[in-house]
Amino acid sequence: MRRSGMSKILQTLMIAAALCAGVIMIPAGPAFAEDAGGTQSIQPSQGYSDQVFAFRKGAARDALLAQEAAYPEAFDLRNVDGKSYVTPVRLQNPFGTCWGFAAIAASESSLIASGLADETVDLSEKHLAYFTTTALNDPDSPQNGEGVIWPNITKEDEKTSAYKYSTGGVTFFATSMFASGIGPGQENRIDPDTGESMLDILSYRGTRGERITRRAAIHHDAEGNPTEYARVPVWYSDDDDWSIPDKYRLYQSFRLKNSIDLPPIYGGMPIDGVYNYSQEGMLAIKQQMYEHHRAVAINFCAESFLPGQDTTGKEYMSSHWAHYTNQLEFSNHAVTIVGWDDNYPKENFVTPPEGDGAFLIKNSWGSEMNEFPNNGYRHWGLLEGQDGVPYDANAKAVSDKATGYFWISYYDRSLEGPTTFEYDKVTGENGYYVEQLDYMQGLYPEMETGCPDYRMANVFTAEATSRLSEVSILTTTPGTEVSYEVRLLPDDFTSPEDGLLIAEGNQTFEYGGYHRITLDHSQQRVLTRGQKYSVMVTESTEGQNYICFTVSSNDPGRTMASRAIINPKESFCFRNGMWLDLSDEKVQKSLMTLGDPSEIMDNFPIKSYLEPITYQEGGSQKVFDGYLAINNWQDGTPGEFELLIGDNKVLAAEFRGISQNMPADWDPQIRWISDNPEVVSVTPSEEDFGQAVITGKKEGSANIIVDAGQYGTRLLQVKVKKLELLWFGSFKNGDTYKYTGRPIKPEVTYIYGDSSPVHPSSMLEEGVDYILSYKDNVNVGEGKVIATGIGDYEGSIQTTFTIKGPAVALKVKGKTVKVKAGALKKKSLTIKAKKAYKVKKAGGKLTYQKDAVSDPGAAKMFTVSRKSGAIKVRKGLEKGIYKLTVRVTAAGHGKVSGRTKYVTVTIKVN
Repeated sequence: MRRSGMSKILQTLMIAAALCAGVIMIPAGPAFAEDAGGTQSIQPSQGYSDQVFAFRKGAARDALLAQEAAYPEAFDLRNVDGKSYVTPVRLQNPFGTCWGFAAIAASESSLIASGLADETVDLSEKHLAYFTTTALNDPDSPQNGEGVIWPNITKEDEKTSAYKYSTGGVTFFATSMFASGIGPGQENRIDPDTGESMLDILSYRGTRGERITRRAAIHHDAEGNPTEYARVPVWYSDDDDWSIPDKYRLYQSFRLKNSIDLPPIYGGMPIDGVYNYSQEGMLAIKQQMYEHHRAVAINFCAESFLPGQDTTGKEYMSSHWAHYTNQLEFSNHAVTIVGWDDNYPKENFVTPPEGDGAFLIKNSWGSEMNEFPNNGYRHWGLLEGQDGVPYDANAKAVSDKATGYFWISYYDRSLEGPTTFEYDKVTGENGYYVEQLDYMQGLYPEMETGCPDYRMANVFTAEATSRLSEVSILTTTPGTEVSYEVRLLPDDFTSPEDGLLIAEGNQTFEYGGYHRITLDHSQQRVLTRGQKYSVMVTESTEGQNYICFTVSSNDPGRTMASRAIINPKESFCFRNGMWLDLSDEKVQKSLMTLGDPSEIMDNFPIKSYLEPITYQEGGSQKVFDGYLAINNWQDGTPGEFELLIGDNKVLAAEFRGISQNMPADWDPQIRWISDNPEVVSVTPSEEDFGQAVITGKKEGSANIIVDAGQYGTRLLQVKVKKLELLWFGSFKNGDTYKYTGRPIKPEVTYIYGDSSPVHPSSMLEEGVDYILSYKDNVNVGEGKVIATGIGDYEGSIQTTFTIKGPAVALKVKGKTVKVKAGALKKKSLTIKAKKAYKVKKAGGKLTYQKDAVSDPGAAKMFTVSRKSGAIKVRKGLEKGIYKLTVRVTAAGHGKVSGRTKYVTVTIKVN
């Protein structure tokens, strides 16, 4: 059974999605909505976070502040020594996908900076937006159906897929998608299946490509008055099919290394309960642009859209295209920072902020510098020639074309969620595998502290024979130190720490976000299909451990909701000295602090990345699709090996599932290794390296590693148990002994136990395999002999013997008792012992037991009390004479044995 989702490699198509975290301020539902004209409505929010991605204190923050003097007063990514790291302004209409456009713009800038692409790179915003809001579709996965769901969508809406683009979002969605192998993908790539361009599928338009137009002046007279009008395209219609076939879910052109979630400029750690401007937040943005040439996506409250627009008493955008939100507002729009000017005058804002300085912003509402569909014909933003950096108050417009850029104050009180991305490689034609469990669209990350030994772990099952090369984690605080361990697990593991450690390391990350960690080459291991393994993570900042997970809403009353699936033995939380299974709802509730019953959490955001194993066949490269099986074990079938000490078992390894002919010289060598040979030894066959004999040496457990090098490793856990004692033979001098007043220790002839090659005889030796002890072996009665295993044997068994002495005195006779038949018609009658027996002498405590009745048919009409000897005669007994034989016993004690006599009590019913 698959555990990690779609593990299919289709050239540049990767494994399925996991939506991780959103900005803490974003509401549990649509983050913000934008209409077809680009306007937006502010939605209710959770409120500013005082913990996520914010600096605490210490070295990470101090190091950043020390860099302030190194940054110039003005900087423009569009012109760094004559090179531009910014792609053209694009138009998000007709949908509310600004978050996707901001993330894509930041990603394109980063790719140019890394040298993985040039300024012509054009990534697909449509692909990102569509699959962000489309739940996992893999019937073979236990996480199938996890992600965004639409409980209240009409059939009419479903025809166009427009609802998937109109809900808004946060740039952090891009992090989780890209980390999952879903994008970013270039729009004009070649479909590996058809060999044709994917532009029609992935460019930002519907299937029909139908355009919306409006009346616009296209010619003017010498004085600038319009003389001719025409219908010109504005954007694509949302009344179209904007869906993407699910086979393109795994499309990706570049591999994300880090998402860098910078500390907030406003928000973060409050001072005396008040959120204030953060100098380090502003410097972190500058650092990314100046040192790494990466643009930064950010959210803010876009309340004014055109110069001088009346907004009922609140105007944040000035006629200089300078925006300043002068009070705390929830963000509702995402844009991209591409430059700054420390001296940008505060007087250019409607309400002067507390100081000079502004960021240059690339918007996604089109530019008249571009052709359709990125033109927009909206005349929005700084005019051509007036968008330069540093700001020049005297700059003249080169034309009346709006560029789509504007300024936003450093001190804008709605700025939050600054994010940028780092890529380190192009996705190869063979792709890669992602093992992951967190497919839900998280609206924000939750951070839990307070337990000094907090750790997180995910358990995966290798979906294909592949090389485990990287792991990834999510951190929420700058300066987080991450320690990790990777362990191969047996199929019947009980905790993520069972099994064999194969990789470990630690790394400190400057900022929060998603981080992909490459394992040391010596620690990378090829895992065969079906091999279970765990990735355990410890995150700490300023000496304090924390765990992080993603949270969303499953409120079915919303248009858009989220679904999380946490199955048993997938994610584990370590606290207070023990591993807790995250599938336990009690554990989940103990970690959730918000108290909203509609809030849900997902599996921990820990992933692993594996590279396919390839080989040459002729002139082409093939992906190896076989797997290593041991005996009848395959595909992760649960089970375990148990041996008794001295037992052995022949293990046989073979490759299965190979659908293609392997090269003629294909002859993988298999190594057999025990990590604890004192418990289990391994002896490979000299004739067949695919076989080995394992032998149990002593009690304990050992991992057997079956290593076929580049074709996979399989781990089996073998438990060795001691042999057990089975039963006693006879006593040498019989089982009855006379009382002597001293302990009696009968000699046992032999004891049987388990046998094994090192213990071929089942007749065991006293002092070597067992020891004897005795109980109740002085006074008369039943004595006990106990054998307890030692050495290679365990358990205990016992048998009994009899000690006899002179019998106690006992003189007793039965009497004759007359009973009237009439008295038995309505009720039973009890005859007391003194009427039934004549006891002359008794040397011990008496007990009584019915033995026989002269008339067998009436036997059930009489009962005898064991303690008192009283005889109960049941009602309905007919007239007659009945002789009742009773066994009377006087108990032995000390040095005397008990004595038993049989007496007859005659009962006459007349």
